[in-house]
Amino acid sequence: VPPNDVTVGLGGRTVASTTILGTGFVSGTLVDFVEGDVTISGTVTVVSPNQITVTNINYPGVLLIAQTRNIRVTNTGRPAVTSAITIR
Repeated sequence: VPPNDVTVGLGGRTVASTTILGTGFVSGTLVDFVEGDVTISGTVTVVSPNQITVTNINYPGVLLIAQTRNIRVTNTGRPAVTSAITIR
């Protein structure tokens, strides 16, 4: 099941820590954004099967609360899942 929510606050900056909720996260999970305007320069930590934390995500200045972005999550040994998430 894909991720479904991300909490980042205001855009236009590097956010030190971002929580992503979903299901089925395992050790070695990879996260990236489909849109080229959002990049990750940090790490992905699996907190639980339902939560991962990603550090140092660089959001563009035009990103507003309630916008959506497409996130791609790849669990070890499984196909990548792409899902729209809402910025909160």
